[in-house]
Amino acid sequence: MTIFWQIVGGTVASLGGVAATVILVVKFCGGIIAERLQKKYELKLNEDLESHICCFRQKNYISKARFEKEFAVYQ
Repeated sequence: MTIFWQIVGGTVASLGGVAATVILVVKFCGGIIAERLQKKYELKLNEDLESHICCFRQKNYISKARFEKEFAVYQ
């Protein structure tokens, strides 16, 4: 009976070691994937922000030019 428990104990210990190794590898790869996704999402957000800033600057320029024209007319 002691041989049985030694075999069971060895099997459980080896499976625990394999499970710990798998968990460490998955955690490491998950961190890398999360970092890449974060950079990709950050790049997309920056592009969207730049497009909105560009549009705002163009509208601001048109409003400023229109104001200067109207101001010149009223003078």
